[in-house]
Amino acid sequence: VFYTNANSLSGKSNSLVSQIRSYKPSVICIVETKASKSGLFSFESYYKLHEASRKDKRNGLLVTVSDTLKEPVLLFINEDCSVMSVLISVSDVLVNVVLSYSPQEGSSLHSIFDFYVDLNQQISTAELAGYKIYLVGDFNAKIGNKILLHDNHNISRNGKYLLNVVEEVNYFKQS
Repeated sequence: VFYTNANSLSGKSNSLVSQIRSYKPSVICIVETKASKSGLFSFESYYKLHEASRKDKRNGLLVTVSDTLKEPVLLFINEDCSVMSVLISVSDVLVNVVLSYSPQEGSSLHSIFDFYVDLNQQISTAELAGYKIYLVGDFNAKIGNKILLHDNHNISRNGKYLLNVVEEVNYFKQS
């Protein structure tokens, strides 16, 4: 899986193409594409897949899959383009790739709450369906040394929410 926070694809296509050709990933996940419109993304030997963008040109999510895998299925994109869920098949195992871009630390509690409701819904849906989950994205969070042993940051507000998601997923895996 190739993941990046592009902070706009504008003017970066040559660099992106070079990295993709070098690494040859099966799955490409990009946040903050800041594309001017939603639509289909096309790259040589990759399936075309929907890219989601907001009208205000912030955020933007993109997931695309190599044509060496079966064609992916777009399952979900939330209204503000901060959570995208794509189902792929890897060696006959169904994997739900959940790509996300969390609201910034200073965002309203309402927008953060909405984001985590959508994120939790996608994780729960995948768990109930028996899919493997690949959660990737920019969570705009500091989680401190509870998970990252050498992280010297204090846990931020978004970090607390993210840790709750991690603990819930671990709870599902243990039950």
